Amino acid sequence: MSAVSDPVRGSPDVITYLNVVKLQLSEDRVVLQSFLAGVRSWLESQSLNDDNASEMFILQIASLLRCKPRLLYGFNALLGPIYRLEYSDTVDEVRFLVLVKEKSARIFSTVSEDIPSPSSTDELRTIIISPSSWRLLLDRDSDRTWLTCISQLLQVVSLSLPS
Repeated sequence: MSAVSDPVRGSPDVITYLNVVKLQLSEDRVVLQSFLAGVRSWLESQSLNDDNASEMFILQIASLLRCKPRLLYGFNALLGPIYRLEYSDTVDEVRFLVLVKEKSARIFSTVSEDIPSPSSTDELRTIIISPSSWRLLLDRDSDRTWLTCISQLLQVVSLSLPS
């Protein structure tokens, strides 16, 4: 993990991010302590190479910070090159987000809301190759934040296609 800012993702360096979290959550000690415990658990799971535990802790932290979208996006500074969180930046509460991991991605809910299908790059690939499925997806009256997540899945799918 680098302590240098990542200009591509626009996330702050790790030290700056943790200082901002401390400042913004200083009024809510319970959330701050939960955040720090989650980060500690996530770091421990990283050292064990336990992907399932890592994802679980990332999602717990995302749920804690769902009403602070800018703070949540800064969490990418801690995630390093393996994981990345993406979501609509026009919301006050992040209900859906995309957890990107290398060449795959999946939509998750931060509020235990049912996630419409498709919710992963694999599911989306099957729709893309079927014109009738694609039309059904586009004809739905879908949640705009979920559609933003779908656009993130499309980006991951396009990056993982053979050249």
